[in-house]
Amino acid sequence: MKKQINYIVFFIIFFLLLNFVGGKILLAGIDRFYGLKQYSELLLIGHSHLMLATDKKALEKETGKKISKYTREGVNVVDRYYMVEQYLNSKYSDSLKVVFYGVDQFTFTSSGLSDNSYKLFYPFMGDSIMDEFVKRNEKNEGDYYKHKWLPLTRYSDVLINASLRGWRNDFSNYKNGTIDMDSYRERIKNNEKQFNRDIEMNPDLMAIFEETIDRITQKNIQVVLVNTPLVDVLNNAGSENYREMIDFYKNYALTHELVDYWDFNPEYSSDYSIFHDPIHLNPKGQKIITSEIITRINNMN
Repeated sequence: MKKQINYIVFFIIFFLLLNFVGGKILLAGIDRFYGLKQYSELLLIGHSHLMLATDKKALEKETGKKISKYTREGVNVVDRYYMVEQYLNSKYSDSLKVVFYGVDQFTFTSSGLSDNSYKLFYPFMGDSIMDEFVKRNEKNEGDYYKHKWLPLTRYSDVLINASLRGWRNDFSNYKNGTIDMDSYRERIKNNEKQFNRDIEMNPDLMAIFEETIDRITQKNIQVVLVNTPLVDVLNNAGSENYREMIDFYKNYALTHELVDYWDFNPEYSSDYSIFHDPIHLNPKGQKIITSEIITRINNMN
């Protein structure tokens, strides 16, 4: 009986140690991938549009500046508020000079937002800000404590892949191929929702956006709102609402001293060779937009 108890105790200790060590290793890879544990001058905040439009290695090489690229697939305005808070409340924000915040015509559209995007931040439950965010959104209290005390349970296949890419210093865009515009136009014609999203200006989301920007600029950090290209057909789907949204960004930049607005749609949204799909750039598109951003960053000095 005593021998069995010893085995059980050993197994429990081994299991907890494996969770602790494994969680630390995976978290370190995540931190490396997003650049969260480094003193950077530039911080990129956004979802997959900005992620796939920018090449971190090229940006660092050509500008000579350290860059944290904190871009997550599917994150909404609320998620990005906490992403900004997470970085600004760390000691690594002391060197921060500019935040590049990804925007588009769907930034304030409430429909289509994921209710589960908070799960992307499971790995950061050791951070008080992100722990609070996860706890408030977690529907099952048991799931919250499972992820809280068993770090390995925080990692989905997507998060494990991000950690591995962090350890390999792999920031490549794997969205190869070019969009089939004939097929895309047909899907819009058939009014398939995922290919013909509405443009909204949800006041609650707009308020959170403005609170986020204020939070950054209050620390005397410049903000650049970056609108990376989407295909022109998507931009024109709701032309009046689209123009209203773009005018909002332009006016916001004009009326806020530390805010600028860069829109790459006018020049590139009709060049279909740079798109993997209607909203994501392929490696060719990434190279073009990264080069444009590099030029503008160097001109900021």
